[in-house]
Amino acid sequence: MKFQVQLEGRSSSNPTHVQMDVQLEIEENSLRAELGDQTVEADWVELRPGVYSILLDGRSFEAHLEPDETDSSCYRVLVDGNLFQIGIADPRVRRSRSVFTAPAEGKQEIRAPMPGKIARVLVDKGQAVEAGEGLVVIEAMKMQNEIPAPQKGRVAEISVSEGDRVETGEKLLEVDSPES
Repeated sequence: MKFQVQLEGRSSSNPTHVQMDVQLEIEENSLRAELGDQTVEADWVELRPGVYSILLDGRSFEAHLEPDETDSSCYRVLVDGNLFQIGIADPRVRRSRSVFTAPAEGKQEIRAPMPGKIARVLVDKGQAVEAGEGLVVIEAMKMQNEIPAPQKGRVAEISVSEGDRVETGEKLLEVDSPES
């Protein structure tokens, strides 16, 4: 997956401001990141919610990760007494969110904006929903992402169950407009 990452903070009294494209491959408890012409590999374990032990180049770090309350794409990370603000943008998610804000009509197929695991299905077949109401939660990279209804309507079909793994673009469910 490719992301646009912006990093701001102070490390060893030096201000840091970096913006770059990052290609990430994440499996179980390891990741591989391509940062331009540099490749970084690390192993990690979640010690408790929001606290991670990271092994990078033979060194161990404890990182405290906290989501920004005002921006769901930003995080505050504390590592070795250094505080960083990290903004992560996934261009595919940005495109998919713009679809949700446009008025929709008729039957709408809701597709996964990212690969992940279905953490929760929040609706039942036949249930009436409002535009923007949560339909399903996808867990990706230890983050919970709620997928909203694009329109007011009724859930016509559910194609996934809790625990299912999905890929980007895979059909999750369908919502019919109220007139259908």
